[in-house]
Amino acid sequence: MSVPHIYLSALAFGKQRICPALVKGFQHLPDIILPGVWDGSNQSLMILRGHKHIMYSVAFSQDGTHVISASKDRTARVWESTSGQHTGAIQTPTENISCATVSPNGTRIAFGTEDGVVEIWDMTTGKRHGEPFMGHTGRVNALAFSADGTYVVSGSDDKTA
Repeated sequence: MSVPHIYLSALAFGKQRICPALVKGFQHLPDIILPGVWDGSNQSLMILRGHKHIMYSVAFSQDGTHVISASKDRTARVWESTSGQHTGAIQTPTENISCATVSPNGTRIAFGTEDGVVEIWDMTTGKRHGEPFMGHTGRVNALAFSADGTYVVSGSDDKTA
């Protein structure tokens, strides 16, 4: 039996499932709708508030304990997935954060910006890890860590990865 997939504005739910009735109009809300395991009863719904503008991307940490969100308000935010508690944010001074992902071991966040920059931040210290990668000439739309967390691959509007 294959797992059904729902394309929803680059929304990744990890091991979670979402009620299709909740999908309509979601991309216009500046909140994250984080369902628990949906059993058909429309229960287990949590709304995480904090972004001041639309979100471009959300991702679960591999162990499912955190949610990372990226927004046009120039922030990447970290949330505890079970309590909904906001645990941290990274803010860029000039560009909107277009996508974000978490390393497999959950210690680093990578995010891309509309001006083509990729940065990696340490989740425990809240500090940037190394220098930003500025190899793209267009918006960064997608990011992924390698299985061992050593590498990050990015995809951009400039048609490069």
